[in-house]
Amino acid sequence: MAEIRYNENGSITLSVNGKEETFEQVNKLVNFLRDNNLEISVNEIKTIDRQLFKDFDLRGYLDSINKTPAVIAAETNITLSSIEKILNKEDVNMPQFRDVIQYLNCEMFLVKDGEEIKFTSHHKWGDFLTKTRRKAGLSHRDIAKQVGCTSPVVGSLEMKRLPRLQTFCKILDTIGIKLYIQSK
Repeated sequence: MAEIRYNENGSITLSVNGKEETFEQVNKLVNFLRDNNLEISVNEIKTIDRQLFKDFDLRGYLDSINKTPAVIAAETNITLSSIEKILNKEDVNMPQFRDVIQYLNCEMFLVKDGEEIKFTSHHKWGDFLTKTRRKAGLSHRDIAKQVGCTSPVVGSLEMKRLPRLQTFCKILDTIGIKLYIQSK
């Protein structure tokens, strides 16, 4: 089994049957298989190490697993225009974004000062945000002013109602929480 791992520092590690290989070695193998008309199976699992969401290339990851935006739109029942916005990290609906991340077999983590919480509907990430905000000595109004939203938007986030993706990321940046993504 082959595994491609995208590391936080931007490097790529390739493993074949548990043994790390250089890109050149894997490239030679792939070229040999193609030159000899041997079929290459793409039924392998791609994994990514935890990396900052803002640095994560969603479009590149899709290419690496041979998925197109149109396929994801069809398989998730999310419009193609929304998928394109997600790939461009534009202002999109957070539940749709979460659905796409889950579809890609990835998960998100909120991290602050070594404390982390998985960003799912089953965890108390709203409480984590509240605790972190209070620890920083910030009110809903303080954050709203810095982010350019309203106090109720910040409050609703802490009550586990999600704003748009860009607003969510700005709020996290304001209170010093990092959003990471990784394979399940």
